[in-house]
Amino acid sequence: MKFRDHPYLIRKDEHRVWPPTWTPANVYWAEKPYGEIGILEDVVNSHLCESKIFLFMRHRGHPYIAELVFDDPEICRIIFTNLEDKVGFSIKEIGDLDLSHTL
Repeated sequence: MKFRDHPYLIRKDEHRVWPPTWTPANVYWAEKPYGEIGILEDVVNSHLCESKIFLFMRHRGHPYIAELVFDDPEICRIIFTNLEDKVGFSIKEIGDLDLSHTL
């Protein structure tokens, strides 16, 4: 099963957390790209919420940030573990990853 289609990425309210919703990290840059674009530069666990991960990516030379919020802290840890080794990968490559082993 591909990362983008994994049931862990669908919350109980049926909100899909993938693809991430990107927000410009630079307040002077207004473009808000959508979808599986850019290169993952970092993934960070939230210190305030154990069910939240922050993603940092760069697209066309500009930095963006997104948050992934999960219903379950354990699912958040599983996704974080799978993402932390993917720094430097394109977001599309991450979406294409096989996560069948987590089912």
